[in-house]
Amino acid sequence: MHSVKLWPLSHSMRRILVEQIVKNLTTPSILSQKYGLLSKEEAEEDAKQIEYAAFVAATQHFRKEPERNGGSAAQVYARKSSELMVEFVKAGPKHKEDRETIPDLTILVDANGLSILLELLESRNLNHQRYSCVALCKLAEKASSLSPVDAGPPSPTSQVYLGKQYVNNPTFSDVTFLIEGKRFYAHRICLHASSDAFRAMFDGGYKEKDAKDIEIPNIRWDVFELMMRYIYTGSIDVNMENALDLLTAADQYLLEGLKRLCEYKIAQDILVDNVSLMYDLSEAFNAMSLKNACIIFILKNFDKLHAKSWYSRLIKRVLPEMRSYFVWTLTRLAEADKEEYTVKVNFFIN
Repeated sequence: MHSVKLWPLSHSMRRILVEQIVKNLTTPSILSQKYGLLSKEEAEEDAKQIEYAAFVAATQHFRKEPERNGGSAAQVYARKSSELMVEFVKAGPKHKEDRETIPDLTILVDANGLSILLELLESRNLNHQRYSCVALCKLAEKASSLSPVDAGPPSPTSQVYLGKQYVNNPTFSDVTFLIEGKRFYAHRICLHASSDAFRAMFDGGYKEKDAKDIEIPNIRWDVFELMMRYIYTGSIDVNMENALDLLTAADQYLLEGLKRLCEYKIAQDILVDNVSLMYDLSEAFNAMSLKNACIIFILKNFDKLHAKSWYSRLIKRVLPEMRSYFVWTLTRLAEADKEEYTVKVNFFIN
């Protein structure tokens, strides 16, 4: 004999249960005599939120402890629905703009909880998307507070830090670069120790290995000089005027420290109207810090972004990277503290 499958609930069953919740909320009771009886309009609005909050809690339970018929998940669903109905009735009838938010839905942030939150981002329900953005932002903030990421990496190590006095200085120079027809004096040992690209240039089978003068195309003099100054000193002024050109140079010459500095500066200019282009830029240069900044910006600015015609396409593109980012975030949290983490989501229609 086959057992009856109780979970997951069908859409038709969930609609029936929403109707039942509306009936319960509008039926006079001891609590409604004390706190007031909800109108049908309020009850219909609240019932959808109650049912969805209960459904998320039960689904998370089912994914964490799967069973054949989903009996315990159905029990979680019933219990959560009852708890939230009581809280809504206690809140009493109020004007929509004056209503308190209902009690938070707590989601255990493990692999299953993360999957639920990411699935909500593609929901057709606007509020479900909003709840997910809020919860994921809380998770990112928690990870950041435990282990904040610096704006940029430390300067080059002391054995390759020659100092600004040797930037474009012919003293002890053993290699010269030609940029825009002008000579730039450099020191192989400094470049060799600071960049995999230069190391390959000098150690590999390239013509530059023994060349005295090396021509560098497709880069402006001022950009090359700033890149070399970073290699020699570990510190330069990156601003919005030079950040993109420096990012291009840093990516070409595999200077991860300089690349991070450029990403940090560019990320400060992310706006609603350019976040999609910024994300394209992060992909073009495999700029992970910039990509993560775009992800957080998208989550924090959902209310401004969702009305854009390109928003749904952007979310579909970002979701795989978003999953990777939050898996990494959970790993950081676990390494910092072995306890389980939760985020809370307010289920409230604005």
